[in-house]
Amino acid sequence: MVGLFALLFAGSVQAHAMLVSSSITDGAHFDAFPTELVLTFSEEVGLVEGGTTLHGSNFEPIELSPTATDEVVTILLPEQGDGAYAVQWRVISADGHPISGTVRFTVGADYLGESASVDQPLPDWFDFLSQMNTGLLYLGLLAASGVVITGWFVARDATADICRVARRSMTMGLLAACVQLPLVAIAQRGEFFDSLNELMSGILALDWSLMLLPVMLLAAIVLSRYPIVFLVPLLGALAMLLLTGHTRSGDPMWLMMLSDGVHISVGAIWLGGLIVLTLGLSGRWFRSAFATPNIPVARFSALAAWSVSALAITGGIMAWRILDSWDALFQTAYGQTLLIKVGVVLLVMVIAGVNRFWLLPRTSMAWLRKLVLAELVLLIVVTGVTGRLVNLDPNVQAATSEVLYQGQVDLGKGYLVELSVISDDGEITVTAQMSDDMGMVVTPVESPVVAWSLDAQSLGPLDLELESTANGDEGAIILPVEGSWSMDISVRVDRFTELHTSLQIQTNP
Repeated sequence: MVGLFALLFAGSVQAHAMLVSSSITDGAHFDAFPTELVLTFSEEVGLVEGGTTLHGSNFEPIELSPTATDEVVTILLPEQGDGAYAVQWRVISADGHPISGTVRFTVGADYLGESASVDQPLPDWFDFLSQMNTGLLYLGLLAASGVVITGWFVARDATADICRVARRSMTMGLLAACVQLPLVAIAQRGEFFDSLNELMSGILALDWSLMLLPVMLLAAIVLSRYPIVFLVPLLGALAMLLLTGHTRSGDPMWLMMLSDGVHISVGAIWLGGLIVLTLGLSGRWFRSAFATPNIPVARFSALAAWSVSALAITGGIMAWRILDSWDALFQTAYGQTLLIKVGVVLLVMVIAGVNRFWLLPRTSMAWLRKLVLAELVLLIVVTGVTGRLVNLDPNVQAATSEVLYQGQVDLGKGYLVELSVISDDGEITVTAQMSDDMGMVVTPVESPVVAWSLDAQSLGPLDLELESTANGDEGAIILPVEGSWSMDISVRVDRFTELHTSLQIQTNP
């Protein structure tokens, strides 16, 4: 599968909306307050009610009313005075996934380099919960449909057991599909709802494919006593997954939808087949079909043999259309998660090869049961990773930070400062911890001040006053341009003594 990436990355199209340009550069400085912010995206986007706000240091956040025309979003800015400001925006991609960002700027010479505080995004546990629930949704749907399709192929004499296992899987999928509705509504809004009525309004505004998913699963469960009939709503629910992933905004859509459909179907067959084999080899399920275990195992091996190629080809095509380069494969959270998924799938294929070409001819049932169970567990892990992939933006770089300076600086007169300067997404955080020459922590009588100057462009000094935290004195600043900045640190250790030191800090684009 990895080899296919090399063949298919020759030229690709972005398969997820991304910000192409902004009329205001993040960290920009103005003499007068700008009148509007224009954002241009790679495809048409939708607006989120209450999703765009203006933040400033001297007022509560102001809700803005952007307008969207195709791929262009225009945000009119109410006039303000000098200060540090930030515009938080949030839109919806064609595939239903939210895209958000912040544009920070300052107005007036006195505020150059300052940064306005903005609302924190949803907590990390919410993202984790969403990814886990999506994984459970995929697991329930793929397991149910896979057990039905593969079960009738390898254990066709055990219809009652097939329906029973499928019904339990569909029940898990139904619960996950119901939980998915409020989770997606909250994710699109970017914050928790204040009331149940608001939450219901957010759910009713979701895409129709998400609303139909639990309905179809419920219909499949009700009809599960009729083996052929219930497969129709079950496959319909499976088709709804195609309309909620990144493939929906891929180009060309027909290729992405076809590839995703084949990919999901093959994954369902593989997962469902391993569930049937695991239960059958345990001796408690599918007893009539597994009276001679070699027969159903051989049938599944024949079915799985061709599916590996289909899995690799369709996975490669989707990676080609969603990611735009080799760098994206290694430098984005989406690409890194995809590599983990590929690695686990390759491990499953190795175990499957051992089962097929070594254990099966020797009829080593004890080892066969263990390795089939290992395959199943790993495929469940793959399904969980898929849940994470569905919730990740392919265009967002993996979280990285650059250490600009880390070490101890001599302030003189027996005082030292442990200094950390870290750049993260354009914001530079300074952390300082003072001590004496005996290693004892010293608390300055006044907060340390860091003055930044760029002599090459006659910028500065930009003063940053550090605030006391559990990790020492800390503060953050956005420098308007890149270059070799002079960082002057001033610390008052008592009423009569103020110590100074200076460092050169190189910031890179």
